[in-house]
Amino acid sequence: MKSIIQKHYCRIVIPVMVVAGLVCLLNIQPMSVQADGLPVINTVSGSFEIGQSATITGSGFGTRGDFNNLNDSWQGIRFLNFRFKDFEDSGIESDGFTTWYDDSRDVITVGGHTGSYGHFYYGTTQEIISLNAQNTDLINGTYYASFWFMVPENQQSGKFFRLWFSNNSIDTLSFYTGCSDNYLRAGNGCSQNTQDIQYTSPDQFQPNVWHRVDILVHSAIDDLDVKTWMDGVLQWEKADWCTSWVGNYSPGPSDYGWNIANFIDKPGELDPGLYRCAAHPTWDGSYNYDDIYFDYTQARVEIGNTSTWDTNTHREIQIPHTTWNDDQIQFTVNQGTFTNGESAYLYVVDENGVVNTTGYPITFAGANDCTPSWDCSDWSVCADSIQTRSCHDDNNCGTDAGRPVESAECDSTAPAVVMDLR
Repeated sequence: MKSIIQKHYCRIVIPVMVVAGLVCLLNIQPMSVQADGLPVINTVSGSFEIGQSATITGSGFGTRGDFNNLNDSWQGIRFLNFRFKDFEDSGIESDGFTTWYDDSRDVITVGGHTGSYGHFYYGTTQEIISLNAQNTDLINGTYYASFWFMVPENQQSGKFFRLWFSNNSIDTLSFYTGCSDNYLRAGNGCSQNTQDIQYTSPDQFQPNVWHRVDILVHSAIDDLDVKTWMDGVLQWEKADWCTSWVGNYSPGPSDYGWNIANFIDKPGELDPGLYRCAAHPTWDGSYNYDDIYFDYTQARVEIGNTSTWDTNTHREIQIPHTTWNDDQIQFTVNQGTFTNGESAYLYVVDENGVVNTTGYPITFAGANDCTPSWDCSDWSVCADSIQTRSCHDDNNCGTDAGRPVESAECDSTAPAVVMDLR
């Protein structure tokens, strides 16, 4: 994700065709001339609504190889090498995911970044869920992960994302949260070096708020480079973080290359002594995920909320098809939390992380006269005289109009009873 100075550009105003209340962008001519070497979007066709296909033409998109040699429906015919899971099918073991234990995860149908989300917590074990990346040379390659992540209030520490680089359990890269803070921290387990931990980040995860996390890793037998972002803002980067790995990755049918919610500390009230947050032993041990995307390249399509990449405060990653050529890309629209009728901007990121710095304008289909339909979770247990719940607009209107109360005072010494303060 480089910041590149733009050249001057010319703007051509093109009429937008409106058909039966839907806004469609059809064969639009170039909006701008990008700086040399940047992807250039010339035309966009298709309807920008959830699950519909769209096609981009232009130049400088680069290539996108099929790095995944798993013989499953995610390879080749349906998609390329990536994995994407939004939990809207109410399932955990689908879309290329495999869980290790049944008693430590479930799908909650309201309150996610978009609708349903995966809730992972400490059950009888510490390893929670994994995505199979077997038959891949993990030591030599590029790994890009993006997901929406929500840390509950009063949280135990744990590892929310992990990469395994060899069959030696030490050769890992783990990303953490803590119990006294919510920095985006990480530590390498490079077995030939003293373990190094990045303890802080400019920003912290805010409790009960969905944040987008992006992680980019370049790994070789004698090198490890890492970059992390929170909500599109670079948090930290490490170059040459590891100079030598011990093991060689020799995967078998049950081996895994990366995990989400790899380790969550057990609340002390369940098993005293098996927790790290000693100052708060009864705090929760759980993580929440939505729209998980993992790939072996950073080449991707994004939709952002502003006309320049560096000023975006909201982006939604798109779902690629098998067609990714230097001059054409096909993808499935992931609307995320963008609303019907909302204007946004299209971006193409190539395999080197180079992006068109000026976005291509699009409008999501449908009218924006939307009435929210609020659906709320149950109230939490009363703690410190406060209990909370999460409310989600099933219609994704993008407004807080009529949003129910999500935090209320309660009596910690009496049975928790909170009125439905709508």
